[in-house]
Amino acid sequence: DGGSYGGLYGFSTNGTQRFFYSGLQQYDQWTPAYYQGTIYTWVGGVFNAHDPMTGTVLWNLNLGWNWNGWSMNTVPAIDGGRAFIQQQPNLIGIDLTAHTNVWLVAGGVTGSPAVANGVVYAIIGDSVQAFAPLDGTLLGTYEATNDTGIGWQPIVTDDALFVASSSSTYIFDLASHQLLQTIPYG
Repeated sequence: DGGSYGGLYGFSTNGTQRFFYSGLQQYDQWTPAYYQGTIYTWVGGVFNAHDPMTGTVLWNLNLGWNWNGWSMNTVPAIDGGRAFIQQQPNLIGIDLTAHTNVWLVAGGVTGSPAVANGVVYAIIGDSVQAFAPLDGTLLGTYEATNDTGIGWQPIVTDDALFVASSSSTYIFDLASHQLLQTIPYG
């Protein structure tokens, strides 16, 4: 977020300010996403598509928000024409062409989702769960050995998934879902 109480800044490649859009809800600790020529924000229960030259809202979805303080602690994950957001405590899939919420996984989601290799990853309880991006079907689970403190956002590479708590980092084989290594630092 930008400004004293939140907003969206745009800058040119030479560092000069292009715009400041102040019409967003007053929350902090959120990050916009950029996908195929559009900026997307998820702030206070409203998912917005913004013009990257002016910051003007092109369209939005009011999905509601379960208030838990003034910090969002989330960023949209976007791939394949879909955005994936954490709406405390749910995971939502949004069709960017139709401007609609197309699926919801209810309950227990913390942190920001990640998307890679055609799969959506979200932290739910002490595990990371993998979902199909088109319909939210559960594809598998990566168990973090009863560490209920995992949070933030999973990191996905071509062959591994990383997730951390404040005390440990877990590395999983992406294909087999098996825990490969636990590092005693978060």
